[in-house]
Amino acid sequence: MNLLAPRVAAYLDGLVPPRAARLAELEVEARQTDFPIIGPATGHLCYLLARLTRARQIFELGSGFGYSTAWFARAVKENGGGTVH
Repeated sequence: MNLLAPRVAAYLDGLVPPRAARLAELEVEARQTDFPIIGPATGHLCYLLARLTRARQIFELGSGFGYSTAWFARAVKENGGGTVH
């Protein structure tokens, strides 16, 4: 279910800085298989929140293929290392 109008979602996703190739691949896979992921804008928000709070341990309960975990893992790594559960 999309909460935003497609044009708004596309605009917000366009504001996200370039990301790792693997994240882009997962985004393509999600679109092709109609698999729900949080998307680039929300992923970047998760990354920013983890960076701003200097998170070193994150517990994430997911049921997908690791898209949001990848955003959190990048933040934890840049915060000096830690664990994403």
